[in-house]
Amino acid sequence: MMNARPEPLKAPPTSGWETYKRLLRYVKPFWLAFSLAVVGNVIYAAASTGMAAAMEYVITAIENPTDENRVLLTSMIVGVFALRGMGTFFSQYFIAYVGRNVINALRNDVFDRLMTLPSRYFDNNAAGRLVSKLTFNVEQVAEATTNAVTITLREGLTILGLLSFMIYTNWKLTLVFLIVGPIIGGVVSYASKRFRRISKRIQGSMGDITHVASESISGYRVVRTFGGEDYERERFRDVSARNLKQSLKMASTQAISVPVIQVLVAIAIAALVWTMLSPEIRGEMSTGQLVAFITAATTMAKPIRQVTSVHAKIQKGVAAAYDVFETMDEEPEHDEGTYAPERVDGHIEFDRMSFRYRDQLDNVLEDITLDIPAGQSVALVGRSGSGKSTMVSLLPRFYEYTGGDIRIDGHSLKDYSLSALRAQIALVNQNVVLFND
Repeated sequence: MMNARPEPLKAPPTSGWETYKRLLRYVKPFWLAFSLAVVGNVIYAAASTGMAAAMEYVITAIENPTDENRVLLTSMIVGVFALRGMGTFFSQYFIAYVGRNVINALRNDVFDRLMTLPSRYFDNNAAGRLVSKLTFNVEQVAEATTNAVTITLREGLTILGLLSFMIYTNWKLTLVFLIVGPIIGGVVSYASKRFRRISKRIQGSMGDITHVASESISGYRVVRTFGGEDYERERFRDVSARNLKQSLKMASTQAISVPVIQVLVAIAIAALVWTMLSPEIRGEMSTGQLVAFITAATTMAKPIRQVTSVHAKIQKGVAAAYDVFETMDEEPEHDEGTYAPERVDGHIEFDRMSFRYRDQLDNVLEDITLDIPAGQSVALVGRSGSGKSTMVSLLPRFYEYTGGDIRIDGHSLKDYSLSALRAQIALVNQNVVLFND
């Protein structure tokens, strides 16, 4: 069940909703835990709605303080808060369980795809930015699949419960409250688009920070030898300042949108109270019903605020997921060969071989013909940048040659499977990497 993951798409998603739908496919293997989280949110929403509805019985108990009403009221208070507590536990724990498993599966899938991508991809993408995808971007996805989903479900269901209670009590007064709905929707829509746009910039700037920091730290000897400390400090401060600028834009958008929505809700409540004083609208509602209705309307302000503020987390997660899925949708190395000998003799032939790094560029190696018998040692000598390393990199097919052919024991390299070919080759690279295993 844990390994049941969606297959990468052949094309990246074109919209935020498509990206989010693809992300939600990772939830499918954990449907039971997700269902329990939904049940918890339903319990929480029902208890919150019950608190508003209970205000009618509070007024009744105050007006008629009998022993029966005292027992009923105190039992109701304890029961409602116990239900809310149980709902909170179920929703928070199980959605966290789902979210962390989704992140684990997503991070493994990204890493698996990175292990199969061609060398050209790593040439075109800095290592720091790729590490940022696995760390920062994937954690941003966690916010969209855990906290954001919890708040959206819990508070959204609470809004629906309170709204249903208000319509049941007095639908005319409820219509007055709903007048500001389209305006709130417009504010949320504008803020969501801005959140997603800024989130993409923040993720790019975080990749730059990781890239600059990893270069400076791994190359600290070179930096110090050539006195580049001041230059590296300036580089880091520049990318960090860009990240700060975008983060402040995100904070300002969120700081403005939430109070605006709160004011709109307050206007709706004020209009509600003003209208409620009209006998024609009020009808035959008792004092208890009026208090319960106003309690439901005012209680709705908090979940509305939380649902609208969570859009920032959702848009961050969608932008991060889009970036992560772009990497997962990259085409892996071509491995169409089937020839897999246990051991080769080692006779190497370059037959009028040509190579260029990109289709738009000129050949860096052209019409190379070379015959190396098995068992013979050969040294390639030439000036820096003449193509020695490139020529050797073609043997394990780190790059695909663009013209002619290369053969080992009479078989074209393209006939070999990649794993079988590379199993025959030992390589001591120019840049030694020590793996801390």
